[in-house]
Amino acid sequence: MTYKKVTPISKGVLRIRSEPDESGRVCGSVSYGEEVTVETTKVTSKKGKEYYRLAGYGYILASQVRDAESQTEAEAKVDAAVKKAESAASKAEQAAKACDGIAAGMNVMIDSVTGKACEIGMTDGNIVVREA
Repeated sequence: MTYKKVTPISKGVLRIRSEPDESGRVCGSVSYGEEVTVETTKVTSKKGKEYYRLAGYGYILASQVRDAESQTEAEAKVDAAVKKAESAASKAEQAAKACDGIAAGMNVMIDSVTGKACEIGMTDGNIVVREA
């Protein structure tokens, strides 16, 4: 037999039954966020609902729980995606700053006669050349 850990998906209490059936005697409960160990194979009730057999005694409704391991794996993937997004945002910000510097540099020329840097701009609709 193989086992896995599961946690209830809804807030409140999940009933542990003595039989894999809704009419089975309640013999315990599992609270929201609490992990329990179950067999990986599901048991089907007479009414067609699937139950997990607990490692020990009792059954819980399979549709009311999720794998605890896969939940932590999903959280790790979300954390990794957030870090990638933050890194991409940082790189985009650096690229924007570099573009601002390039745009500012595009307005600067070197005068071939004097060798001085000159800045080209506009004042009142007129093109102006001044020393940078």
